[in-house]
Amino acid sequence: EIVPTATVDDNYIITCKKGVLTIEQAPLTISASATREYGEENPEFTFIYSGFKNNENSNVLTSVPQAYTTAKKTSPVGTYPVYISGASAQNYSCSYEDGTLTITKAPLTITVQPASREYGENNPEFSFAYSGFKNNENSDVLSTLPQATTTATQTSSVGTYSISAAGAEAQNYNAIYVDGILTITKAPLTISAKPSIREYGDENSTFEVQCTGLKNEESSDVLSVRPQITTTATPSSTVGTYPIYVSSADALNYAISYEEGVLTIIKAPLTIRALDATRKRLEENPQFQLSITGFKLGETKEVLEQLPTIQCDANANSPAGTYPIVLLNDGYAANYEYNLVNGILTIEKLQFTITVLSEDESMGTVSGGGTYDEEETINIYATPKVHHHFVKWNDDNKNVKRSVVVTQNVER
Repeated sequence: EIVPTATVDDNYIITCKKGVLTIEQAPLTISASATREYGEENPEFTFIYSGFKNNENSNVLTSVPQAYTTAKKTSPVGTYPVYISGASAQNYSCSYEDGTLTITKAPLTITVQPASREYGENNPEFSFAYSGFKNNENSDVLSTLPQATTTATQTSSVGTYSISAAGAEAQNYNAIYVDGILTITKAPLTISAKPSIREYGDENSTFEVQCTGLKNEESSDVLSVRPQITTTATPSSTVGTYPIYVSSADALNYAISYEEGVLTIIKAPLTIRALDATRKRLEENPQFQLSITGFKLGETKEVLEQLPTIQCDANANSPAGTYPIVLLNDGYAANYEYNLVNGILTIEKLQFTITVLSEDESMGTVSGGGTYDEEETINIYATPKVHHHFVKWNDDNKNVKRSVVVTQNVER
């Protein structure tokens, strides 16, 4: 109550009556705001009070305020009202201002997965690992998928290259990127020795190789170290097959393997010729001789396992003429291929001397004598001088000119 007091006044009679002082509740405004990431539980709201008196605080509240919002863990990014109610205090009249819950984008880490490929190939399709999805979500919630890029091209050398990612978009996520690594490994390259053939006794030729697996239309020029090509075969190696070894090549972008080749040593050609021979009829065949050409390495006929047999059908009684000296194909040499050339045996007719003489050359002469082949028909002549006439030959033949078949030595 209010008790008045009065002073004395000569002109008034003062009467004092008690009054009443009413103390009303002070206004107290309560609000609340908060921020959280998408996918998180709503936070514990912190209230903001405006209107406390006498340095008082929320401890004077007989009932603490309660906050409520429609936002859930799955609510998308945005702002949501925070409703407040339920506060009470003896000396305060509580009023409420709606607060705001701000849901921000959650961080989403997108990591480019490591990748590898061989040199010369196209880059693979890059993949991503995601860390930070909420509410059991996955990459399906991305409105734009990330894109991966690298400086490596089909012709880039062996090594490691960074893979960058960018471009992902999502309503509720803020993308953070972690680069990956593209490893370019050596491409397999097979170097094969090409088959080679040579004759026995020759030097080895310059061996050649074939490269299988070259990329980007490259050639063997990309080899930083040329391959070594060797064989155990020497000029004196016998006929057969010998391995051609390849080794020691190197190239920046290739993992090299080797395939042996085959050197085939074939028989060298050896010409064996039966030398022509000549004899007279009724004589025995001579000892036939051979001419051999084509030996290698200074070799002689002693290296030949078997010479061909020499055959000739002519015998002592064979008539005059030519007969083949045949080399039979029954010879053999480990390192030589025989090229057989037959010869010719010429059997000559026997020769006889025809002697024609005049008993008296003062009366005439005779001619036609000489040396002739057997069975040759010749003419002999008698030529009388003047005042003389031919009488006869000593075999009583009276023809001045006569034909004679040569069969033996004759004197007329």
